[in-house]
Amino acid sequence: REKAEILFCDTPVIGHFMEGSHNLKWIQAKGAGVDFVTKRIDQKHPPTFVLTRTTVNDVLVGEYAITYILALEKGLFPMYDLQKQKQWKQFEMADTRCVSSLTVCVLGVGTLGKEVARRCKQFGMRVVGVTKTQKSPESQSENVDKYVTLDDMSSVLRESDYICCTLPSTPDTIDLLSGDVLSVCIHKKPVLISLGRGDVIDEATIIQAVKDGWIRGAVLDVIPCKEPLPEDSPLWSLPNVMITPHLAGYSRSQENVTSYVKQFVENYKRYCRGEPLQHAVDWNKGY
Repeated sequence: REKAEILFCDTPVIGHFMEGSHNLKWIQAKGAGVDFVTKRIDQKHPPTFVLTRTTVNDVLVGEYAITYILALEKGLFPMYDLQKQKQWKQFEMADTRCVSSLTVCVLGVGTLGKEVARRCKQFGMRVVGVTKTQKSPESQSENVDKYVTLDDMSSVLRESDYICCTLPSTPDTIDLLSGDVLSVCIHKKPVLISLGRGDVIDEATIIQAVKDGWIRGAVLDVIPCKEPLPEDSPLWSLPNVMITPHLAGYSRSQENVTSYVKQFVENYKRYCRGEPLQHAVDWNKGY
């Protein structure tokens, strides 16, 4: 351990190896979110090693988002309930929208957000990306129709049918949607799809937003508390809230494992050649 120069492991494990590993030069995280690491460091005296994150999860997260948007818009969940009741209600279930008429707000347009945007654009949706700072033309995604900064977030929330949050956990994003921020959504009543880190919104706000009709519902792959979600959490039984156990970007398939290895090998080649590593974390930004 003390002699290790390179570490490739699951992200939550990294913190246990940071202390005492004075020879570390590079850590490759197996996850997209690296707040397990960034929250343990002193930003005034950041580590000397390079931390890189994976983008293998991005495709899975994009598929997760579009799966739920299509399922909700086409009424798959209530129709399955009707099937179990042996009910044939064609007229009642015909009130569906064409997904190409939808506006999707993507909060955080990094690699995860860009993949969500790509999937939505494939179905003809209008995509508005919200970022911390103004994006330069060369860094913008062709699948995002409009970019705005956090200062204009309320106007975007007001016009959106879906809010896909792919933000990392940083001091700037924690509780970003908490309080009455989502009250501006009451006219279009979008669905919140939480994919990045759960602490962007607290539990009380989700409950209020659903009960007061600010939003139509929520799909929570990440939760606003320490995982797993406690059995006594009201979120489990809150109407129109769907919960999955933080697996939007997780797969144990051989294909996915191979992709992890390929990305590591590519960075290893760069490391050996003394070249900049791909997907390196900016210690100042925290992602």
